[in-house]
Amino acid sequence: MKGVTRCLSLTLVFLSIIYLITRVLSLIEMQNSKGKSAMMGRNRVTMSNIELVHYFTIFHAATCVGISALVGLTLKKSLHIDRRQFYLLMGITGAVTIIYFFALMFVVWKATQATTS
Repeated sequence: MKGVTRCLSLTLVFLSIIYLITRVLSLIEMQNSKGKSAMMGRNRVTMSNIELVHYFTIFHAATCVGISALVGLTLKKSLHIDRRQFYLLMGITGAVTIIYFFALMFVVWKATQATTS
């Protein structure tokens, strides 16, 4: 059972790293295409909001890598997580989720302000 747990935690780290790489590559591709086309007015604001969402998803992917690495390191020592470690992981995950939620709400608010003006 310990081998399965380690394999799953390594898989989680691996998939989180792939998620981070794809988000960074997506941002780079978007910035390259943005430089090729001239944007004016509303298109520029829309592209700015999309770029901001890309930065937030990169932050989200980086925190996923951090949390999955923390879980992997915790499970490397033993098969089970004690109550203190569980609360620590839940607190970190909850804080990141709340921060990400408010960041996306900021993007929605910013887009709404740009649309109404």
